[in-house]
Amino acid sequence: MKVDKKTSTKQASKPKDWKNFFIPLIIFVLALSIRIIGLKFDFPLFTHPDENFLMSPLIEMSAKQSLDPGT
Repeated sequence: MKVDKKTSTKQASKPKDWKNFFIPLIIFVLALSIRIIGLKFDFPLFTHPDENFLMSPLIEMSAKQSLDPGT
């Protein structure tokens, strides 16, 4: 029984080709999901976490149309 070198080489390289395609795909999907979750961060103000302490009184002052920050 003869073993064709071309066939055996192609079969041996398929698992490597699979890894070369799916590992970057998994990394891309993971990065995309983290990015989408990150877009929801503090929506709708798009501020940093420490800015809420400054923005909350300003929003309340605007809603009450007052210059009293209420602190």
